[in-house]
Amino acid sequence: MLNSRILWQLWALLGGIAIVSMIVTGWTIQDQFEKDARDALKEALKNQAITLQQFAIPHIRKNNLVTDKDLRKFTLGIDYKVTLINAEGKVLADNRESAYLMNDHSKRPEILEAQANGFGTSERFNQTTKQNMLYAALMIDQDTKGFIRLALPIKKINNQLKHLRSQILMNTIIITVIFLIIGFFIARKIIKPLVEITNNAEQIALGRYELRLSFGRNDEIGKLSEAMNKLASETETRIQDLTSSRNQLATVLAGLTEGVIAVDMNCSIMHINDSAQNMLKIDAQYSRANRLHDLRQIKDLVHSSENCLQEGIKVRISLKVDQRNIDALVAPLHGLDNQPIGAIIVLQDITEVLHLEKVRSDFVANASHELKTPISAIRGLVETVIDDSRIAKDTMDTFLNRIKNQTIRLDTIVQDLIRLSRFDAQETNNKNDDVNLCEVLRQAHKAKLEDAEDCNVNLTLDLPPEPIFVKGEREALEQMVSNLLENGIKYSGDNGRVQLQLNKLGQIAKIKVSDDGIGIPLGEQERVFERFYRVDRGRSRQQGGTGLGLSIVKHIVNAHHGEVRIDSELDKGTIFEVRIPAHNSNMSTDIKTT
Repeated sequence: MLNSRILWQLWALLGGIAIVSMIVTGWTIQDQFEKDARDALKEALKNQAITLQQFAIPHIRKNNLVTDKDLRKFTLGIDYKVTLINAEGKVLADNRESAYLMNDHSKRPEILEAQANGFGTSERFNQTTKQNMLYAALMIDQDTKGFIRLALPIKKINNQLKHLRSQILMNTIIITVIFLIIGFFIARKIIKPLVEITNNAEQIALGRYELRLSFGRNDEIGKLSEAMNKLASETETRIQDLTSSRNQLATVLAGLTEGVIAVDMNCSIMHINDSAQNMLKIDAQYSRANRLHDLRQIKDLVHSSENCLQEGIKVRISLKVDQRNIDALVAPLHGLDNQPIGAIIVLQDITEVLHLEKVRSDFVANASHELKTPISAIRGLVETVIDDSRIAKDTMDTFLNRIKNQTIRLDTIVQDLIRLSRFDAQETNNKNDDVNLCEVLRQAHKAKLEDAEDCNVNLTLDLPPEPIFVKGEREALEQMVSNLLENGIKYSGDNGRVQLQLNKLGQIAKIKVSDDGIGIPLGEQERVFERFYRVDRGRSRQQGGTGLGLSIVKHIVNAHHGEVRIDSELDKGTIFEVRIPAHNSNMSTDIKTT
């Protein structure tokens, strides 16, 4: 409150008015009092002169100098200077000076005025007494035609006036101080609601729209407070609506996988969502504070935006940012009055789409190639048998065996494709059985022992003492383990070793298949899970591989909400590790692993 400038301005104004008023009033009172005092003094001197004229008439009529003795008789006890003057201006007597030494007084102002009006006064400096004097002269009756003059030093009047000025000044100061104190409280009472209204307005400007003023007044201040409350309420409602709409829009834009950028007519960025920032690899704070031209990595997008703003047409382009393929659509943005206000840029990352298209294309090509090989072999063998009716029985048996093998290979490819199709459709998610992984690994190990012996590979099994259960499909899990074992046996070589392990880490079941085979180059380790991809194509074909085994493994693991990791080094071997969430089955207490 004390920091209010208007409070002190109003108080200073009131104080100034009070001071000026008191000075004017005091000066007027002093002037009037001084005038009244002089008039009263002159009247007193006149009355005194009238009283003394009875004693002065005989002496004036004689027109002789009055003796000191006679003069003392009628001036005894009088403080005034008394002078008797005849009609010609000669001084006959004076109680302060020697009459015979005094010069002619006929031209004195008070004498001239008395001669004209009967009574006259004047003020002047007296050379004898060396001070200012007030003279009052009374003309005696027409017969006598003389004057009696009384004189009084003005110093006495000035002393009285000085005392009066001191009193007036003291009273003025006291009254002014009292008025200033009262004026301060009056100004404070007037300014206090205005200060509160101002503070409230400042807080509202800072966003505290819930504040309200409460003045039970019917004057203009009360109306102003009501208007401020209404303004705050309406502003709060509008801000809430705008904030809600903005948050909804921001949420929608932030949730879009497509990138969205809004620019004005100068290509300055007005809004950019997270997806656009990630796609274009730009910082959010930097992007919102700059123009689109400052983002050098997207020059093509800048040119397209300029064309859109200038021509008012939609522009579609393709971008490449850090090996990511982005499709961009730039469209004009119009305001409520249908006037152009900028452009909206929609970005879509089509890298995965292009990758999937390439994968599908490669898959069709690879599948066609893989199917074409056995079909071509079967067709060639059959045509040979048909064309040569005299073919020998041994040759016929050889051809038939080769046809059988190619048919088996063709069936294997078809079966793997059917499995992949089923896993793509996530049919394993429909089954949620309790599966004992110990039994699954034991069964897969048993099924692959004969294949391992044929390849002269040592296949070992390492299981925990207690069963480990997971939720899923037993057949799919057996297929996964079998494919991993088959892959390890195939690439271990003569006298190789393949180990199948199972353990539990927290709530994760870990299946590990390790071999000491040829290994996988680091650059190809992520690609081994692609369909029909082979590290060593010649060896894979020679051993009858379809290139789909590890793809099936990947799909099965994903269907069981797990992950598969690979750790390999050339000529030292490979380790496949599958991690699947474990499940505490109620059957675990009834099933014992033997």
